[in-house]
Amino acid sequence: HRAARALSALELTDEQRSQVKGILRESGPAVEPLVDEVLRSKRALFDAVHAATFDEQAVRDAASAAARAGAALAVEKARIASRVRGLLTAEQQEKLEAIHQEFEARFLKHIGLARDIWREHAEDFIDEL
Repeated sequence: HRAARALSALELTDEQRSQVKGILRESGPAVEPLVDEVLRSKRALFDAVHAATFDEQAVRDAASAAARAGAALAVEKARIASRVRGLLTAEQQEKLEAIHQEFEARFLKHIGLARDIWREHAEDFIDEL
């Protein structure tokens, strides 16, 4: 949804919109199995972490598989983004960069808040046990 909002903010021409749709449709068959693998590998990692018996090698193997799946999906997403970016005018690319910077600022703020909340309440959580 973020990508769709960003693209709509760029005021694409009809031709650009058609080309982006083509890229997305063309990429679908490559992306879908990667998404499925990310979901499967994250589930396997969750199961390994929460297994009744601790098995370090199983956790490491599941974490490695999840990382590989995430990397494969990230590469494909970057490939798609690069192709779409190649369709944009210089002005649209500048606007997209501004959107990315705004997102990064919100992301970093969110991470900072999460860390602050954890630091502030970690002892309370432990004490509740």
